[in-house]
Amino acid sequence: MKKINSVLNSRKKVYGNYSDIARTSSLLKKAVRENLIFDELPYEVQDGIDNVLHKISRIINNPYLIDNYMDIIGYTTLMMNTIKKDKDAIETEVNYKKPNEDLDGIDEYFTD
Repeated sequence: MKKINSVLNSRKKVYGNYSDIARTSSLLKKAVRENLIFDELPYEVQDGIDNVLHKISRIINNPYLIDNYMDIIGYTTLMMNTIKKDKDAIETEVNYKKPNEDLDGIDEYFTD
């Protein structure tokens, strides 16, 4: 138990009070879920949005921890890859999605 408490204390110093982060994260997630199509999104996108919102909650408590920003980039890249892979299926399920052409050329953003 001492080891767990040590880890928790360490995390608190880095990320802030868990209750504050949990409240902020929960309120952000609740707001997003009020969108009528959230449940129609692929699971990878739903989970990615949850993780991004959680990272934003951590950033609010400690904006200087670069790992949170890197994690957001990682999650949004995974979501984008899911959408790129399944874009035709998504466009038929969610009637107001933009045409395929909006994703054309997106790879240029990820070349060195």
